Amino acid sequence: MDNIDSNNGHYVGLVADWYDDLLADETKDIEYYTDIIQTKDAPVLELACGTGRVLLALLENKVSTDGLDLSQPMLDICKQKIEKGQFQSNLFRQDLISFELGKSYQTIFVSGGSFQLMSSTELAIKALQQIYKHLNQGGRFICDLWIPWDEIVNYQPNIWKTGRIATRPDGQKLVVTYSKTFDLKNQSQTGIFKYEWFKDGNLIDTNLDEIKLKWFGVEEFKYMLEKAGFKNISIEERPMMSSHCVSNVYIATK
Repeated sequence: MDNIDSNNGHYVGLVADWYDDLLADETKDIEYYTDIIQTKDAPVLELACGTGRVLLALLENKVSTDGLDLSQPMLDICKQKIEKGQFQSNLFRQDLISFELGKSYQTIFVSGGSFQLMSSTELAIKALQQIYKHLNQGGRFICDLWIPWDEIVNYQPNIWKTGRIATRPDGQKLVVTYSKTFDLKNQSQTGIFKYEWFKDGNLIDTNLDEIKLKWFGVEEFKYMLEKAGFKNISIEERPMMSSHCVSNVYIATK
C-alpha cells in the first residue's frame, strides 16, 4: 500500500469489472450511511470508495461527497457513474496511510470493513491520524469493522469454499471461490480468492488474488481512536454486510 505508483490495490481486472454485480444484493450498508449522513454533515469524504456504491447514494441525496481509493480501475467506474448522473464530486487516488488532500471535511467514513486492509496496528493508527487531520473541528469519523469469529470457530484448513456468484442478464457469470488461513496471534486472515468468468457455459478468464485483512478488538480499536485524538466514541453492533456476520460501527468526533 505504500507505493501507489506500482500498486492499484487488489480491486482490478475481473474484480473491478464485476464488483457491482457481486454486491448487487448488499443494501444494509448503503441504507445505514445514507440515513446517518445528511446534507448538514457535508462536506463528506468516503475512504476506500471503490465503484461508489455508497458515494453515489449520498450524491443522489444531495449530500456533497468526495471519494478516495487506491484502485484506479474502481475509481474509473465510479467516475463514469458520477458523470452519468451529472453529479459533482472529487475523486482522489491515494492510500489511507498518507493521503493529503489540502482540504477538510465535516464527515469522513469508510464502509464494508475496508479499513481492515491495514496490515498492522501501526499503519492503522497512521491512517486514523490522517483522518483526524482532515476533519473539521467537531467533525465525525464513521467506520464499520468486523471480526470473523464464525469462520475462526468453524475453520477447516486447505478447504475451498464457494463465495459470491453474480449472473448478468445475458447469462455471463462470475463465480468466486476462496480458501482462508488465520493468524490468531496477530489478529489477521489471509484469503486466496479465485474469480472465474463464464460466458455461454465456457470459462473465459480466471483471476487469483491474495487478500490479507486485520481485525481489531472492540476496546482495542476504541483505544486506537483515542490515541489518534478522537473523543465521544460510540460503538454499535449491527448487520452491515452479509459476509461479515455482525459488524461494530464506530462513530467518533474531533
